[in-house]
Amino acid sequence: MSKKLRCVLIVMLLLLAAAVTGYLLVDGSKRREEQKAAEEQDALHMFRFDVNNVDTVEIQNEEGTFTITRENGAWTLTDTSYAHEFLLSESYVNTVCSYMSSLTAQSRVLPQEGVDYGFGNETAVTCTVGNEHCTVYIGGLSALGDSYYAKLPEDDHIYCLDTKCGEALRGGTALLKSPYMLNMYDVKINYIKLESGSDTVWECSKDESGWQMHVPLPYAAVDNAQMDSLLTVLTRTEVDEFLGYTEELSPAEYGLDKIGHKLTVKTDEQTVELDFAEYEENDGMVYFLDRNTGQITGIETAKAGFLQTKASELLSVLLPVPVLGDMASLEVTSEQFNFTMEQKDEEKLLDGEAVTDSTKYESLYTAATTVLVSDVDESGKADLPEDAEPVYTLHITKKDGTDTMITLLPTPEEGILYAFEDGNYTGMKTEQRVLTSALKKALAELQD
Repeated sequence: MSKKLRCVLIVMLLLLAAAVTGYLLVDGSKRREEQKAAEEQDALHMFRFDVNNVDTVEIQNEEGTFTITRENGAWTLTDTSYAHEFLLSESYVNTVCSYMSSLTAQSRVLPQEGVDYGFGNETAVTCTVGNEHCTVYIGGLSALGDSYYAKLPEDDHIYCLDTKCGEALRGGTALLKSPYMLNMYDVKINYIKLESGSDTVWECSKDESGWQMHVPLPYAAVDNAQMDSLLTVLTRTEVDEFLGYTEELSPAEYGLDKIGHKLTVKTDEQTVELDFAEYEENDGMVYFLDRNTGQITGIETAKAGFLQTKASELLSVLLPVPVLGDMASLEVTSEQFNFTMEQKDEEKLLDGEAVTDSTKYESLYTAATTVLVSDVDESGKADLPEDAEPVYTLHITKKDGTDTMITLLPTPEEGILYAFEDGNYTGMKTEQRVLTSALKKALAELQD
């Protein structure tokens, strides 16, 4: 190899070594920067725990101390220095746990002189997970209003939290209180009563068979779907104003010296009694008192329509009868129709004769037993003539041996009939022509 070529190779090797060295230096610097950035980002993660494992939440603020414990999956306010009772917002407690479980700051700095971070009246939030206590102190809002200041115990840094997160954790009773008029699940409600003045508008209770009305029509059929719809409205109605408590306020100032309506709602675990002030449709707000807590709150008048619910609006539009599959026999007695339907060992009989067309047989049963309610008499008192005779009678025997007797008797109105079930006036009325027309058509089709 010539001397000149060796010099060229040496120069190339030196250049390559310099390039490799430069790359390694730059790459190392970049890695250090990335590692430093990762460490700084990791330092912003203030807490990390499983939200489902939180046992207790404790909040301390200017209003008092609130200890909230999870029991059987539900949150309960177990200890507080707050002077008043209130309904707890479980959804808010869950929100606090959710934020705390992955609490991450936007940035952190060391405190600077002359800056007010708002820790003179901070809020302390602690989530207990097993033996671990995770506490954060929430200070004031930043000068720009884009974050809340926060601190951790035994940490000199000041953390900046997202405004939404900071507001939620700073909370207070405005968020701790349930926003709902009824802090209960609609499916757990088994008793409800609405009163107007000194009168009971309606009273209902629920058992395994469904809802029953006690007042004013104890023999009427409650429409379970209508009742469920009402309860959904009641449990989802949100309060618009939290005004205070009776020992702090004058109830008369909010019209509560004259109670217009009373609502009583029960589950197996709790009873809620609400007194509503008298109001007019053009009033902006309806105020009410929770007798259990002494708290006075208000809802917009547009939300108070449930207070005008009539008993008739909760009732079925049909008289209840067994379905065809449960029927052993049906006797129909009237001036126009007299026949018997029976089901024996899969055989369908009409006046003792076998019927092979199941569809037409079912149509006849439906026509005979579909008593459509045309009006509801909430007085529950039938004005029967002395010589009143049944216009139409259904005697249904179920396969389990139980009987149902539906009797329709004449009212003072021509063509309108009172409906009785097992001798008791249901408060419901029906039109004779509707029943007669449907039954006549079903019999004609079956006999074709």
